[in-house]
Amino acid sequence: MISRRTAFAASLALVACHGAGTLPETSAGVVTGAYTRPEHATPSLYVSDPVANAVVVYDATRPGSTPVRRITAGIDGPAGLTVDASGNLYVANTRHNTVAVYPRGSSEPVHLYSALLVGPDAVAVDTDGDIFVGNFDSFAAPIVEYPAGSESEARNAVASQCPCFPTAIALDSRGDLFAAYNSWYAQTVIYRYSNGSRDGRALRLDFGQQLWEAAGMEQLGSGNLVVARSTPPAVEVFGPHGGQPRYVYHGFGMPRAVAADAAAREIFVSDEARNEVVRLEFPSGKRSGIFSDDLRSAYGIALDARI
Repeated sequence: MISRRTAFAASLALVACHGAGTLPETSAGVVTGAYTRPEHATPSLYVSDPVANAVVVYDATRPGSTPVRRITAGIDGPAGLTVDASGNLYVANTRHNTVAVYPRGSSEPVHLYSALLVGPDAVAVDTDGDIFVGNFDSFAAPIVEYPAGSESEARNAVASQCPCFPTAIALDSRGDLFAAYNSWYAQTVIYRYSNGSRDGRALRLDFGQQLWEAAGMEQLGSGNLVVARSTPPAVEVFGPHGGQPRYVYHGFGMPRAVAADAAAREIFVSDEARNEVVRLEFPSGKRSGIFSDDLRSAYGIALDARI
């Protein structure tokens, strides 16, 4: 039987083996502070396309439309994505061992994070601007934290839980960190770390069967945790107290990442097997559109924080 490490590594091979990119050495500061989107601005859906070695940007309100633009500068094996409260986009470059940062609307990176990063596949930013990065290829530092505005203070954010590989991370409104780990043979385990704590506790989530991989997570403002289960494919929504899922959505090939709008009325799911992003109404699960034009693959996704 193929180990989960081997299976997920094969998935990341899309990131490692396709496209070519070189990253500029940049050090300009990231735009911070309160963010107000102009009325005419387009709410953006970002999709990492590791086969094309690009991040594809869509108007999030227009499923079926062609991309607004493509980001290729500073991209080298794109995987996980996130957008902070100021509209900055963060891209985890698995092959180049960096996280590249782009101001909203820009296709040029203004900063690179690299200290302690080894095969980064997930990234999240809290309300204070602290950056958390999942290191798929590091036992020593599975999740790295950069305090706001600093790369030199990079540190291992969590105590070692097991010889595991982080596949997804998420943050809630209180700053608690959620991390999904794949072990060599067991099912994926999701830990919760209270804000400022390096010691986590395993969540008691009932997936109903032996789990192959929890590939992506999103914490909703309501306290619900959305988990993309790649194999067997489904998207499950758990309440604040865990247990059995409140909602289960089927009909996917291989869900990889999830994102939600600010009001938690819509959930976006990247489907790695079908090279598309599906938009669902929440909580009904009704499909309200697909984004697939010009995508050669679909891995990480992120949504404009002010939609």
